[in-house]
Amino acid sequence: MKSFLRSTLAFSAAAGIAASASCAPASPATTSPARADAPNAAALQACAVAPKDGAPCALQAEFGLFKLSARDEVLDFKPGHTVPLVNDQAYGWLLHLNRKSGRVRVLERFTMPATPSTWGIGPNERTGRSSDSSSISVDLTLKVYDGVVYRAWSVAPGDPVGHHVIQVWIEDAAPLRFEFDVVGAVGK
Repeated sequence: MKSFLRSTLAFSAAAGIAASASCAPASPATTSPARADAPNAAALQACAVAPKDGAPCALQAEFGLFKLSARDEVLDFKPGHTVPLVNDQAYGWLLHLNRKSGRVRVLERFTMPATPSTWGIGPNERTGRSSDSSSISVDLTLKVYDGVVYRAWSVAPGDPVGHHVIQVWIEDAAPLRFEFDVVGAVGK
């Protein structure tokens, strides 16, 4: 498991895609339509009716696969709930917030069905792990670009197949939940 924490890459306006693995600019027109999965519907609805000057929260939430450049710039995002067990396949979440700029504090809790060989966390990240190391919590501050933040992880050797869960808290807003399956390649 590797995480991508780059937080200051430029927006690729010509391609209409986000350009950072931990946060990036985007607009509804530049990504696939966001969909509120059942676990997140209440949190997204609460944000939609919250006052605009209130605390940051998510209006839309997606999970899917990222395609990254050699410099970890995001070239593409494809919504879905299945991640192939292919080394360096990037995946993660993308949130459209109720604010266009600034910074937001994010707590992310990632739970795998078994302990990975490595979590790939950088030395400056604030983290905590479960006693069996199958879960990790990461405390981040992300820059908001045109109303969007996101975080990408990458498949690494020793990552387990099976059902995975990522929970995300944007400051004091209700948590968002992303469930997905990591599946082995066909014929392996």
